[in-house]
Amino acid sequence: MLALGGLGFTLTAVPLGWGAALVFVTGLGLLEVAATTRAQQLVPEGLRGRVIGALMGVNALGLTLDAALALLAALWPPALRAQRPPSRQA
Repeated sequence: MLALGGLGFTLTAVPLGWGAALVFVTGLGLLEVAATTRAQQLVPEGLRGRVIGALMGVNALGLTLDAALALLAALWPPALRAQRPPSRQA
């Protein structure tokens, strides 16, 4: 899913890029679930809390960055419109 989403970013027009972003984020979510599950299997019982806590902290940081990127994406079109020079009316 990550590869499919990444290809969608590079090979499609902007509106389809939003769909690619959705596929990519879904892939990231699945990857996090897989990493957490695997960590629970590999880490000794006494360290599981610390390891899972670290994984959750990294995920929380990622969610914060996602929220910041979503805000910037929402502000992008108005910023582009504000930078356009005014058109001359004849």
